[in-house]
Amino acid sequence: MPQSIDFHLGTIDVLPDGDGSRVVHSQEILPEALAPIVEAAVSEGIAGIARYFAACP
Repeated sequence: MPQSIDFHLGTIDVLPDGDGSRVVHSQEILPEALAPIVEAAVSEGIAGIARYFAACP
């Protein structure tokens, strides 16, 4: 049976960085063993957003 998340607080901040932006993701999650799974999913989502905007003229 999959393990359930007991608590999760995640933030994604987009900050100015030179001529572009910097994305900072942080999270608190219980149980901590699920952190790498959620981190990988969020990282892929952020990478997808970056690819989308890189393709825009």
